[in-house]
Amino acid sequence: MRKSILLCMIALLPLTAVAEIKRTADGKPDLSGVYDTGTLTPLNRPKEFGDKQFMSADEAKFILGEIQKRFAVLTERESSADRGAPKKGGDGNNTFGAGGVGGYNGFWIDPGSEVSTVNGEYRTSIIYDPPNGQQPSMVPAAMGKMSFVYGSFSHQNDGTASWLAKEGPGPFDLLESEWPGNTAGEE
Repeated sequence: MRKSILLCMIALLPLTAVAEIKRTADGKPDLSGVYDTGTLTPLNRPKEFGDKQFMSADEAKFILGEIQKRFAVLTERESSADRGAPKKGGDGNNTFGAGGVGGYNGFWIDPGSEVSTVNGEYRTSIIYDPPNGQQPSMVPAAMGKMSFVYGSFSHQNDGTASWLAKEGPGPFDLLESEWPGNTAGEE
């Protein structure tokens, strides 16, 4: 009898663990909520760490200090309501389409305030597999898609919609399934 009760209790243990997970109406784990993705841990492992997955507390503290110094320089610049309008077409710096006339600056971006930890150890990169902490190279089809989508941003910002000067659809005209070379869903 004792053996039967013990076996029943052991069999019910996994059900208890499953019951504690919040679920959606269709039974899948409920991952809704607000997530903070700000972290000082880079996606790819810096070369100086080699294959080292974790860093020391002193290394993490040093990185935090360096980031705080850089961020302070960006946010402590004096801003005046009396300043003039930006130059027409932006400042020519078109990094990710910003052009100095609407891109976010350091004030608007939360770079995080800590290095990510796993079991109390400081990570050297978000990527952990492959073990070198580096993103694998893109396959040619993915490189083609990226080139197509971001191709319109490789121009000198003169204040015009540059993609309109080219024949065919622009980067905002197609669904992902319509991108050149897309084979998603094909067998």
